[in-house]
Amino acid sequence: MSNYTSKHSSDKSRSGKDGGAKKKQKILIIVIICVLAVIIAAALIFIFVPGAESGVSGIFGGKPAYVPETQDVTTNITPYYNDGILPTSSDRHDITVISGGGANGGDFYGTWKMNDHDTYIFDGLGRGIFLAVNKDGGIDFKYTFLYSAQDGVLGIDYDGANGADQEYSYTIDGDKMSWTRAGQTYTLEKVEEEQ
Repeated sequence: MSNYTSKHSSDKSRSGKDGGAKKKQKILIIVIICVLAVIIAAALIFIFVPGAESGVSGIFGGKPAYVPETQDVTTNITPYYNDGILPTSSDRHDITVISGGGANGGDFYGTWKMNDHDTYIFDGLGRGIFLAVNKDGGIDFKYTFLYSAQDGVLGIDYDGANGADQEYSYTIDGDKMSWTRAGQTYTLEKVEEEQ
C-alpha cells in the first residue's frame, strides 16, 4: 500500500469544508431575515393597532395592559375622536397618567353618565372621551383624554388645552361610581350599551 492520496479525495475534503461554511452562512442569513421580520411585524402592530403601545410596557418589564374580557364588544370611542386623532396626552402634564389605564383602569370600562348632559366613555385601556350632550341629544363639545386608576385615585389627562386635568378619589359599587375632589363629590351611573 502506498501513502499516495488521490487528488480526488483531497478536493472532496476541501469542498466539504467550503460547503459547511456556506451552510452556516445560509443559516445566519435566514436567522437575520426572521429577526427582521419579527421586528417589522411588531412595529406595524404598534403603529396600526390602537392601544398596542400600552402593551409594550408589559413586554419590557412594566405591568401588562388590562384587556377587558368583553373586548369583542368594545366600547367604541373612535367615532368621537377629533378628526380621527387618538387621545395622546396634554402637553401640560398636570397629573401623572400610567400607560394602559393603570392597575384598575379596566374597572372604568364602559359609558358613565354624570348627569343628563355629562358623559364619560372609557375604553378600559387608558383612553376615553368626555361628551357634553345637549337636551336634544346632540353633542355640544367633546374632549378626548388619557386616564389611569390605581389605589383609589383616578387621573384624567385631557388632550391639548381641553379641560382641566384632574385627579379624583373614586369608589365603584356596581353601576354607581363616585368621584371626590376638593370636598366635592360627583356621582356617575353606568349606561347599558346597545349591542
